[in-house]
Amino acid sequence: MRKIIMTFLTMPFTTLPIALITNDFFIGMVLSVLVSYGMYMFWDAFFDEKKTESNGNC
Repeated sequence: MRKIIMTFLTMPFTTLPIALITNDFFIGMVLSVLVSYGMYMFWDAFFDEKKTESNGNC
């Protein structure tokens, strides 16, 4: 659930620069969706890494 919340929180900060750079609605929407997917993958890896650090039984 944290991954989805963090993705939605970072979407305005990624969508606005894409919209200002492209100035095209359709290309901007495609790039925004791709970047939001990438941000979800980033947060997924980030929270999985945090979980494995705290569960170390060595």
